[in-house]
Amino acid sequence: AGALHAQGAVIVNPYPVTVALRDKIITSRILQSAGVPTPDTYVASRPERLESLLGGGPLVVKPYQGSDGFGIRVVRSVAELAAVPAGKDPVFAQRYHPPQGRDRKMYVIGGRVFGVKKVFPARTDAEKHGEPFTPTAELREIVVRCGQAFGIDLYSVDIIESEGKPYVVDMCSIPGCRGVPDGPSHLASYLYAAAKRAARGQPLFESAVPTEAVPTEGVW
Repeated sequence: AGALHAQGAVIVNPYPVTVALRDKIITSRILQSAGVPTPDTYVASRPERLESLLGGGPLVVKPYQGSDGFGIRVVRSVAELAAVPAGKDPVFAQRYHPPQGRDRKMYVIGGRVFGVKKVFPARTDAEKHGEPFTPTAELREIVVRCGQAFGIDLYSVDIIESEGKPYVVDMCSIPGCRGVPDGPSHLASYLYAAAKRAARGQPLFESAVPTEAVPTEGVW
């Protein structure tokens, strides 16, 4: 993708955006600058440098370039922090907020916003598909702001709710849309329309601002 981008190829999503979203340090900084509600975020060269932060409560430590939930751990004590592997990569951590209910997995395909409630970590096939729901105005506004921050209209956002407050904990450039009713059809239509615009020399994205929250309550 990097070589194609260097040669001027049109890519969904733009290569620089995809690279940025693979880096949780960059992603969290951009989202915070855009006013998106995220947990307090910390970066250190080694795990033990986060020790003083435990006085304010547990931390979630993640690989800064991780995905699919691999390597995520909740650290509540100095002993647990000492068990975090130390290497050459920076240590990425966020303040832990106990989630209330299932995670809100938000998908944006063009101008449409979809919501799916999912269990994390998902173990069964049903849990991986989740339960579609109609996004609230507040969640939709947060999701819109995420897309505006990166200038894209195809992405997913992971949101947890804790003590009545939503927090964005992750964002993905190329979502799988699992659990979205007719997700493959929506995604195929989006990509086909994007290809037609690119062939005509028009902007790749029809809109970088989602305009519609799709009602999916009770639909499987």
